[in-house]
Amino acid sequence: MTTTTPQDGTADGAATMRAVVQTGYGDPHDVLEPHDVPRPEVGPDDVLVRLVATSVNTPDWAAVTGLPAILRLATGLRRPAATVRGTDVAGIVETVGDRVESFSPGDQVYGSTAVGSPRHRNGTFAEFVAVPAEQLVP
Repeated sequence: MTTTTPQDGTADGAATMRAVVQTGYGDPHDVLEPHDVPRPEVGPDDVLVRLVATSVNTPDWAAVTGLPAILRLATGLRRPAATVRGTDVAGIVETVGDRVESFSPGDQVYGSTAVGSPRHRNGTFAEFVAVPAEQLVP
């Protein structure tokens, strides 16, 4: 994996980041809180992106409120399996996986994490997100 010097002022590229974490289902004011969480792992086909912007979409709202309740079959019955919401990503490439040739650290990219299971996807309401390179464009 190719790495770069972090741009956040840390000397060692801390293994944690800040993210908006969902603690349950309900009103966003009650169930969304900022927390320190581990930075996402970067697989061989992934790009680690330092987020500059994201958006809130209807599926994000439904996942936070847990309504309609039938959606909980995919996201977690009693509490969300994936605790960081968000799918849209725009930012700067921080790190690339070993097999990624289309991007380099410092590139500006945008795309989506919407492909794949919501249980295993990284959310974009965070400082960093790991995204398959094929889901990003310059």
